[in-house]
Amino acid sequence: MIETIDKYESELFDIYINEDLVALRDHEYNYKGFEIHDLLNPPSKTQSESSRFHPIDNFHDLINCNSDLRHYTSLLFYYRPYVNIPEQEIIKHKDLTIYTYFQNMYDRRYCQFASICYEKLYNYCDRVGDFLANYYSLKIPQNKIYFDSVMSNLQNVEKLKTNIYFLKILSYWKSNYKQVNKFRIDIVHYAQYETSYRSSFNINATNEKEIGKIWESKKGLPDYFKNQLTLSNELICDVICLVKSSD
Repeated sequence: MIETIDKYESELFDIYINEDLVALRDHEYNYKGFEIHDLLNPPSKTQSESSRFHPIDNFHDLINCNSDLRHYTSLLFYYRPYVNIPEQEIIKHKDLTIYTYFQNMYDRRYCQFASICYEKLYNYCDRVGDFLANYYSLKIPQNKIYFDSVMSNLQNVEKLKTNIYFLKILSYWKSNYKQVNKFRIDIVHYAQYETSYRSSFNINATNEKEIGKIWESKKGLPDYFKNQLTLSNELICDVICLVKSSD
């Protein structure tokens, strides 16, 4: 059994290399010249009174979420060649083309990993929010500290309004994060990715143009989350620069 696991892990590691999936723990926690361990010792951090925030735990959980996102993104690349392809599963009825979706196991796993990627990215951003809330000693109730609530507070801090690094974090929050979180909310509170895909597929089963759009979006998930991984890495670099520039 261990040989099977090792082979599987080796194949995923090859995807890391071939697809350039870089995580923050790579290269001894050095990402493009940024020492990620600097998060443990920000130069002018004011320790908040929160008993729930522990810098070391926050650091390791942030790193774990980032690595998990890389892992599940690699699984999307791993399974993509074997998922259901609409144009290969059609039924002709008179002049009507009906697209079918008899989901195979690989497609099921692929959809599962997509849902997980959204959740892992959200978890990662939440850990960033925890860090910033603690660093700036924000007066937010412990159970209300999220990346969203933290950024909503920080955008009103006068001294940050002209900080180039904060503006980059703010841009990430307003555009990329908002989009990701919209999908994450749907997945957690309403329907998993697979359920939403199936619903859209069935509604448009005779609409070739719409099926094409739905499929292109699904097929592009590995590349989408590869980009999200890069953006999440750059986000933490901006956070490091922000706290250093605040010294």
